[in-house]
Amino acid sequence: MASPVLPKGEQNFIRFVKICLDVLKLPLADTLASEIQPADLYNKIQHHCSLLIGKNKLSPTQMTICYLSPPTIPNYNKFDVTLLYKLLRNLCPSLEPTNGWRKDPVDADIQIGDDIERLRIFRNNNVHHGSSEITDIDFEKILKKLKSVLQRIQNHMASKGYNVNYEENMIKIRQLDLGDELIDKYKIAYLMECTIDRLNQADGIEGPMISIEGQNDVLCGNSATFNAVIYPENLKGWSVTWQKIEKWTLIGINTNNEKYSGSTEKKIVIQSVCKEDEGEYRAILSKDLKANNISVSSNAIVLHAIGDVPNAEISTERPVYFGSTSRFKSRIVSCPSPDGVEWQHSNDGKTFESIIISKPKYYGSSCDPKSPLLIIPKVSFEDRLYYRLFVWNKIGEQHSNTVFLDVKGSVPNITISHRTCVLNRSISLVGDVFVYGDLPAIQSVFWTKNGKEINTEGSGGKYTKVTVDNPSLTIFEANEYDAGSYQLTATNAVGSTSSEFLILDVPDVSMAIHEQKNGRILFTVTTKSIPAPYFAQWSIKKKSADTFIPIDEQVEEFKGTSNTLPHPVLVVDPKIDLENYCFQVEVRNFIGSCKQITPVKKDEAGSGDLSTNDNQGGRLSEFYLDGGAGLKFAKLFDDIAERFPEKKTKRLKNFIQYSHKVKDMTLFAQTVSARDCLEILCDHKLFTPWDVIFMQFLLKNTECMDLFEKCVEYAEAHGALCFYEKVQENGFRNVQFHVNGNISCYTPVEIRRIKEIVAAIVGCELTEIDVNGYRHSSSFLAVLSIEKKYVRKLLTMKQKEKDKLSRLNIDYFIVDFITVYLQSPKEIRGEENNDEYPIMLQNLLKISKNERIDCREKKSHLLLLQESYALPKGGNAHGRALFEKPSTDLDSGMEKSSNKL
Repeated sequence: MASPVLPKGEQNFIRFVKICLDVLKLPLADTLASEIQPADLYNKIQHHCSLLIGKNKLSPTQMTICYLSPPTIPNYNKFDVTLLYKLLRNLCPSLEPTNGWRKDPVDADIQIGDDIERLRIFRNNNVHHGSSEITDIDFEKILKKLKSVLQRIQNHMASKGYNVNYEENMIKIRQLDLGDELIDKYKIAYLMECTIDRLNQADGIEGPMISIEGQNDVLCGNSATFNAVIYPENLKGWSVTWQKIEKWTLIGINTNNEKYSGSTEKKIVIQSVCKEDEGEYRAILSKDLKANNISVSSNAIVLHAIGDVPNAEISTERPVYFGSTSRFKSRIVSCPSPDGVEWQHSNDGKTFESIIISKPKYYGSSCDPKSPLLIIPKVSFEDRLYYRLFVWNKIGEQHSNTVFLDVKGSVPNITISHRTCVLNRSISLVGDVFVYGDLPAIQSVFWTKNGKEINTEGSGGKYTKVTVDNPSLTIFEANEYDAGSYQLTATNAVGSTSSEFLILDVPDVSMAIHEQKNGRILFTVTTKSIPAPYFAQWSIKKKSADTFIPIDEQVEEFKGTSNTLPHPVLVVDPKIDLENYCFQVEVRNFIGSCKQITPVKKDEAGSGDLSTNDNQGGRLSEFYLDGGAGLKFAKLFDDIAERFPEKKTKRLKNFIQYSHKVKDMTLFAQTVSARDCLEILCDHKLFTPWDVIFMQFLLKNTECMDLFEKCVEYAEAHGALCFYEKVQENGFRNVQFHVNGNISCYTPVEIRRIKEIVAAIVGCELTEIDVNGYRHSSSFLAVLSIEKKYVRKLLTMKQKEKDKLSRLNIDYFIVDFITVYLQSPKEIRGEENNDEYPIMLQNLLKISKNERIDCREKKSHLLLLQESYALPKGGNAHGRALFEKPSTDLDSGMEKSSNKL
């Protein structure tokens, strides 16, 4: 059945409703799109609280179509007039009408905002239309007013690049044939929209609403604050709680926790934000009723913690040399800023420990987190370690890269030589001190004489100044007092190096004998001397004469003889009877002279030099050339080996073993007889044709005095090194002068100098003082026998006289049992000090003090020269050491102790 045809008035009403529903929203949607792109609408609403709370709050239905989280984009064409107007009014302040929103514009107000307001008014005013019919006259009036508004909006949109025609849409609706339309549906739709719009404009009809505000991105370590905004403000009976959504789990927040200190009901404060605090936060507004619980949820804010653990890198300049300054620089990248740093080091690069930079060793270092710095002012090999920087911030901790400090350096290198200038009597001790590459530079150099540093500055021109650039030492006007052992020492940051010794002494002369084919005897001399010798002279004398006379080189019997250095040569005609004559060569340098008498022990030489003929009859046989010394030593060896008591062999072996002179004790353990022991002594050069001191020591302590005397007789006959005993004369006392030096480096001149100074101090003649021995000490003790009346002066001498002895490297002397120091000692030695007693009596110190005093009063102490010490060349008895003879009234207790030793 066909629908009835609607009257004209009702058709006009239907057209009016369609214009309100379908046309009026088009310019509003386009205007909103020109101001806010659909993709940006979510952020705009989120940052505009009035749309989330309050009387302008979007309804739940409106929220579902316009407040869509990205990447979802809303469709403006689905928005109704009410929603479009609300968004324009709240989000587009630039479109505000001339008189403001919700106020009627005057005819002269034609801004785009004024026309938007006219569209609202046009729609609302017609809601009050009394019937469902609109006459043609009223309908035309409505269309005329609406047309002018739509035309202005259309022109405005065209200026923004939009191609729209709202008037055409309105004309199409006007021309619709609506004779068979149902008017009820339009009435209902129209009335529904108008009613909803009016309800939204009414005050106080919405329920409570809540939203939160705050920053999404917070720097780690800082605090984050979210504030809750409630509408209406003065709600009663409602409470606010806070929630966090983490990994799709809803977690209630206890704001009483220290983490949230400073929070209130409407504000939550998250202290020292870290990565664990990241998540989605919201506030819940709730009220407990008897029947149920009412709650309203706010919008959500997603918190992002910005930052990470720190990153550090350290570096230092390379290479690093011993004694230089090393700086470790650092670069730290940290967000948030670092809270602290710590320098660390390690021996193996694995286990690190903290460095206490307050120590002087690290002066200038800093643990300031902004610019940490590690300084080692004077690098040593102890600093050859692994280093790193430990740094932390509010997020976490981290350590830097590891740097190994490769410290390089070595002590100086030294080479030395010497040069003699005869013309000005000078000796130059040439030193060359150097280091390799850029190793630590030389800091100081100095020369020592007999272990004591030479003061070149205060020498009065005797010595040249020694510097790092010129480390050589020149001695001017050299004489016998310059004899001694010289050594150059150089120092840098790593340490010190000392050169070999240059020993200034009288010449050392060695002689060799050759027989030429023509029968002439050739004596050749080799000299070793610092300073170099400047004079040589061959002399001759009959064996019955007392004086040598110089040889005339031009005499036929000595033709070919030369006194020229460095190798003086003596050529002797075979006509000269060598059995009645002896020859001497004298070699001099600035220190003194050395005289060597033929015959001497034959040097090994080539077979051509030793060739003989039958006419010579073996005149220059080995036996003749060494005076038979070789055979006599062999006889001495055999006498001792055969006559040594067998029952004392074990004691002999004990003395040898505990003297620590024999290195190969495995071979020594196989010895059975005294002969076996003597063979080992000869192999170790402890018993030789020219040195029988150690053998005498063994014989004396094993109480084989007859064999002891055999050694003395042999040494006196062949000039071998030995010792003999000298009885201390009545009225004399032994004074022991402690000399800081090696006795092997002391010449007779220096020993004589000690005698001269002592004689000058006590006021006696040089002949009244005798060198009565040497004793072992950390250096050595020179024993002088002095008359008792002069000894008192030594004990009472003034400091000026003590200084004279000090200049001879003497630091104290001993008279009987009184030790007199030439300088004030830091610590006076006790009488139990082993250096003040002979080696052989060290074990006797175990007897009582009274017994020792008694023994000393009897002058019964025995002096022993250690094997490595001997009188210098030119000393008394051809270099033989002197020892005090033990007293005959030695008491039995002392004698037994001595025998045990």
